[in-house]
Amino acid sequence: IHIFEVPQLVSEGGFSKLPLLPSYLYLAGQHEVLQENIQLPWDETISYVVGEFGKQLGARVPARLVSSAKSWLCHPGVDRKAAILPWGASKELQKLSPIEASSRYLQHIRDAWNYQIAEGRDQDKLENQEVILTVPASFDEFARELTLEAAQKVGLNQITLLEEPQAAFYCWIANNGNNWHKYLHNGQIVLICDIGGGTSDFSLITVQESGGKPLFTRLAVGDHLILGGDNIDMALARQIEVSLFSEPGKLDSGQWATLTHNCRMAKEELLSKESKEDSWPIIIQEKSSRLIGSTLKYELTKEEMLKVIEEGFFPITDLEEEPQKASRAGIQEWGLPYTHDTAISRHLSSFLRKHQEDMREDQQKGGQHVSDFIMPDAVLFNGGALKPPFFQKRITQAMEHWTTLANTSLPKSQSPLVLSNDSADLAVAYGAAYYGLVRKGRGIRIKGGIGRSYYIGVATEQKGPAAQQALCVIPRKMEEEQEVEIKDKEFSLLIGEPVSFPVFSSSTRLLDQAGDLLSVDEESFTVLPPIQTILRRGRAKLREVPVHIKARLTAIGTIELWCVSRQKDRQWKLQFGVREGKPGPKDTVVEQEAATEDEVLEAGRIGPLFKAVFDGNVQELSSEFKEVAPENLLKMIEKALQTQRQNWPVFTLRQMSEMLLACITQRGQSVRHEARWFHLTGFCLRPGFGYNMDDWRVKKVWKIFHQGLSFLKDRETRIQWWIMWRRLSGGLNQNRQTEIFQKIAPYLLPQKKKPTGPRPSVHELAEMWRLAASLERLPEKEKEELGGVLLNRLAKNAQSPDLWALARLGARQPFYGGLHTVVSLEVVEEWLEQLLALQTLPKEEKLFTLSQLSKRNPDRSRNVSEEVRQKVIDYLLKEKKDLESRSSKKHELHMINQTIEGIEKITPFQTKEQALLFGESLPKGLHLKS
Repeated sequence: IHIFEVPQLVSEGGFSKLPLLPSYLYLAGQHEVLQENIQLPWDETISYVVGEFGKQLGARVPARLVSSAKSWLCHPGVDRKAAILPWGASKELQKLSPIEASSRYLQHIRDAWNYQIAEGRDQDKLENQEVILTVPASFDEFARELTLEAAQKVGLNQITLLEEPQAAFYCWIANNGNNWHKYLHNGQIVLICDIGGGTSDFSLITVQESGGKPLFTRLAVGDHLILGGDNIDMALARQIEVSLFSEPGKLDSGQWATLTHNCRMAKEELLSKESKEDSWPIIIQEKSSRLIGSTLKYELTKEEMLKVIEEGFFPITDLEEEPQKASRAGIQEWGLPYTHDTAISRHLSSFLRKHQEDMREDQQKGGQHVSDFIMPDAVLFNGGALKPPFFQKRITQAMEHWTTLANTSLPKSQSPLVLSNDSADLAVAYGAAYYGLVRKGRGIRIKGGIGRSYYIGVATEQKGPAAQQALCVIPRKMEEEQEVEIKDKEFSLLIGEPVSFPVFSSSTRLLDQAGDLLSVDEESFTVLPPIQTILRRGRAKLREVPVHIKARLTAIGTIELWCVSRQKDRQWKLQFGVREGKPGPKDTVVEQEAATEDEVLEAGRIGPLFKAVFDGNVQELSSEFKEVAPENLLKMIEKALQTQRQNWPVFTLRQMSEMLLACITQRGQSVRHEARWFHLTGFCLRPGFGYNMDDWRVKKVWKIFHQGLSFLKDRETRIQWWIMWRRLSGGLNQNRQTEIFQKIAPYLLPQKKKPTGPRPSVHELAEMWRLAASLERLPEKEKEELGGVLLNRLAKNAQSPDLWALARLGARQPFYGGLHTVVSLEVVEEWLEQLLALQTLPKEEKLFTLSQLSKRNPDRSRNVSEEVRQKVIDYLLKEKKDLESRSSKKHELHMINQTIEGIEKITPFQTKEQALLFGESLPKGLHLKS
């Protein structure tokens, strides 16, 4: 195995070969560096810098630096294919998607290899080699697929994925394989503690001896933790910010990024083995209206740094302490969903507790004495964040403490053996190369297969807590290129209609086998985005097909699922995929409860009403509903359900929406029918997402968009048409939202050629504005243009719908769109300045708009500046003083207090605030999380 030293820029115009390519990408501007000084031998037109020099430039201008791309690849709250990085950068900068950033790192390595190794020979080019690509052990199936996509973008198609902790241990094997018995013994357990810049991974590997040779088996892997060296940098930055200003949140996103990068440099310097320094100077440019601004200075001492790290990341905790689940406020500084609790020691003890049964079973098989609480015998540290010896020492001290607390009776040392890892920076790459040899039959293989079990949800007749059932399709420890067919259970598959497969995983269930049908519980199952698809039937008529399930773990480490027909030689592949532009499962809605028996019966009572109104079939109607018609259909449904429409549960609403979809072609038989169909469809499908198969339902409605209205001249029908699309907007992707916007833009924006057709009334125009503001996936440019027009309208003739639309367009926390969809800070601050200057706006609506545009949230890149925030608070305090003498204005006074609180500190969305933001209440049973 040889190290390929990667050619890269190390200074302006300076080119060198280094063993590491730091995963930093700097988007060079015209004034920071000359174009001719960042040219590469294989690309003279390149406009960005990857690697060591990119890291250096980013420390000076962090707003242009892309980092933590791997962490962004597994962030479900953003569109990972959208250009969102650098996070929080100005709108003028041409941003990149997490996939594009990842692919550019791989592209640099590919081009450098081809330049230095291949030298024009096609057979030697990197794209023609077998490549082992490593990923965090905690990457789920979707993040792995995105990683493969990044590699394929640059022509690397012969890819095998390997988890980084395993790669690190392969490196240890490569260096110690012949002398392994000097360090490890039969029956021992090794903990791999892998903490990088953005993620933390824990794995357990057991040691057995067979014929004098070692047999290493992976026993367990930990859950996904976005927690690493980046969090330490931010914690140090937070400490300095509080020391300078007495409270957090005073620095803007640019200053904060500079401070965080300075803290990273200070950490690396003060904690390096060679360092003899006791402190490090931190300098931040202070914002100033002067041409030359002043600077803020802080001397960060090594003692202070160690205290922050000890208390926040490596405390000596009790063995039973669970990771805290407090608010993530204060640690989501760059938009990433960082792990709530930063105490790595607590996460590690939790991991060891969860896998006691795994370790117990393994030791019992080996005939060893089993203690009450089993601790690993040895630990292998890996990852850039663990390079300082101090960090490793704190973890081993914590493990010693837990061993003492557990009163372990095994005759072994209190302290785990620390396995040597002399090439910490290169261990994963070196181990991956060794694994490539193992795949060709050379070397010692780590057994154990996949680290998680995978399951698909199955519909059953059960009710209550056990109603959610899951079928194990990929058991933990399944090996690569293995396949299982579950033939003893027959399932009915609907062909030509939408089907949904809830997906779960578990890293703790060790006994589940392929084909086991299990009740799902929150403790041991992790919910993944469901597979939703329509399985094509060719020319055959719609039918249900009896199938069994087939699953395969591929050679490259991904999962394939198939539904195999029991009648014919045919099978359908269930494709894993990330539903881009849609909210992630953990960030948008609470888990859905199974429908109650009463709700199922209620939905059944409604069917005859729809058949009577839209099909003219009144045979199934009872006498009390004989007079049902489009105009009274809503009241008749309320009567049938014996509850008002605001209380209809989400299950009932979605069942009604499918009844409406069944009579979609009959909606145009009269003006009354069409208006009622639009009204009810939008109401039953709001907010367009959040419930199983909403994608399919909204897609069915979308088919009529280009057909248009049957009664275009009817004003009320047109209004209901726009309201329906507003209610469904959360379920529409960016392309569909753009199509809607193109239809209404001529009516809303100046200098647009007005289309032919009926002129919209004031009421219809207001609904168009509300619809436009609800299209959160529109590009930022369109939102800015809409906001500018709204402010001009408000200056001339204040209207409540205009203020609501402005609040929705500029909201710091989107209702359903990814975090990357918010309007830039510069624009929103301009809007706030203009709003404050307008004196004739309706008070309550103005308060709501101010609150949405200046609401504080954990990601400071979306927070308005301290100066603008204070102007808003001063305005609110003045309004409060004017109102305090009027007892009749208590409601308005309460709103002002709530608005001030939401601007001064991070507060979660209240139900009422969500309803105001959406424009009406959400269905009963759907609750958005902040």
